Amino acid sequence: MGFISSLIPLNAFPIALIFLRVEGIIPKDAITSYNFAVLIGGLLMFTLSIEMIKSAMFAPSGSSAWVDFVMSFLLLIAIFGYIIYIITKLNQTPPTLYWLALEAQMLDVMVGFYIAITNARRDFHTGS
Repeated sequence: MGFISSLIPLNAFPIALIFLRVEGIIPKDAITSYNFAVLIGGLLMFTLSIEMIKSAMFAPSGSSAWVDFVMSFLLLIAIFGYIIYIITKLNQTPPTLYWLALEAQMLDVMVGFYIAITNARRDFHTGS
């Protein structure tokens, strides 16, 4: 995998679909809300699995693992910031799908950080 492919977290694609659905660009009558939620949940689980594999593959290369982690972390901050924006400025409750996306991205960041730290510890021969 190339360095460029690490710059975009794969979870960005289902999150973009959520944003397009909430903003009305994807018509609500095209697919029911339940089916859309199932589709997004499946896509998030699939992309999260690919992100875990990608994180484990980049781990031996050093800097690529940290770039992958930082980009995932920035996406997490963007999602969290948008949820806060919806709550404070628009005075609305964010759709449930945003919370699902926040949870999936948080898992991506935590596992990516764990893999990066574990490999750093292994490289420096510290800890167990």
